[in-house]
Amino acid sequence: LINGIGIHLMGHSHPEVMAASISGALTDILVQGNLQPNEEYLKLNKKLVDIASRKSRLRHAWLTTSGSMANENALKMARQKNSPARKIIAMNAAFAGRTTMMAEITDNPAFKQGLPEYHEVLRIPFYDKNDPHSIEKSVALFKEHVDKNKNDICAFIFEPMQGEGGYNVAPREYFLPLFELCRENKIAIWADEVQTFCRTGEFFAFETLDLGDYID
Repeated sequence: LINGIGIHLMGHSHPEVMAASISGALTDILVQGNLQPNEEYLKLNKKLVDIASRKSRLRHAWLTTSGSMANENALKMARQKNSPARKIIAMNAAFAGRTTMMAEITDNPAFKQGLPEYHEVLRIPFYDKNDPHSIEKSVALFKEHVDKNKNDICAFIFEPMQGEGGYNVAPREYFLPLFELCRENKIAIWADEVQTFCRTGEFFAFETLDLGDYID
């Protein structure tokens, strides 16, 4: 059995991971969730916050069982923060997960077969290194979406580097004008780092790109 291909970080049967798993299973509850967290759960959250807060404004952590569930909760928070706004701006070729709402954000028809369209996702193109006007085009379309959906956009979700969409990367200069538009229009900036975490030379790709000050 195999799952979570996009989030495997430690390889197959890493000895330190196996030893920690066995020790945990013998000394405490095997599954830790929000109803029965123990000391290790708290220690891990504190460590993640320590790491994330070094170069960002992030001060809270919550553990979940999948990338889709992490993104679902990010969407909940964005909509609660900016209620009654409900729409999301996302990238072409984005991948956010396969739950009903994350499949809507994911730009792949294969994950939407038989599902209704909710018409809550607005798209802009990801950075194209072969197009000298790539940044201008994305910014212009972002502005157009904002103008046509006044006070109804709760969040902008982005992958700092796209994985499922084709291993696409963008420079810092691509993201900055988009983030400034988010700030001007009170749109939450939602970084999806399910696949980029610990894979870009830093713990978070927003550190690699020096974008931490913008992340909500």
